[in-house]
Amino acid sequence: RWCAKGYTQVKGVDYNETYSPTSAPASFKINQARAAQDINIVQETWDAVGAFYQANPKYKQYMYQPDGHYIDTLPNASKPSTKKLVWELKKSMPGTKDAGFCWNKDWTEFLVRKLDMVPNPVDTATFHYQDKKRGWLSMNTHVDDAAITASSQAIADWAYALVSARFVMKRVPRVDIYIGIHCQ
Repeated sequence: RWCAKGYTQVKGVDYNETYSPTSAPASFKINQARAAQDINIVQETWDAVGAFYQANPKYKQYMYQPDGHYIDTLPNASKPSTKKLVWELKKSMPGTKDAGFCWNKDWTEFLVRKLDMVPNPVDTATFHYQDKKRGWLSMNTHVDDAAITASSQAIADWAYALVSARFVMKRVPRVDIYIGIHCQ
């Protein structure tokens, strides 16, 4: 993977915020305890593939093209140029100071706007959805990983269909391990 040289960024010029919340372990354990009491509760883990590359930077950001990607200055030049281009980043990039913030902002806005999920006011990386007809769904997030607890497979499928239409995701139909916590 390519990484941008985030150490060259200047606050207020090409980044501002760096904070990205992660779900509190207590919130995750509450959802696990809830699932342990009812065998009908569905649990899944979702992982955003290349999450930072799926987020939109909030500032104009640039990087030199990686080694090996040189250009010719003239189409029929006798020898290739060693000049490197400077690329404007259209997506966030690992290594930038605000990549985590940009990912979390896009992710949270999507969950709230498209799925009508509500962030927990004391743990803003935990989201809840409740509908009288459809049921409920809780989501604990840690950067690009999500642990889902839902009242039915139908609501989990509904939410995943919406999320995976916007973000490239991997889906595992259980929670075996989440942020280093082994689950049974």
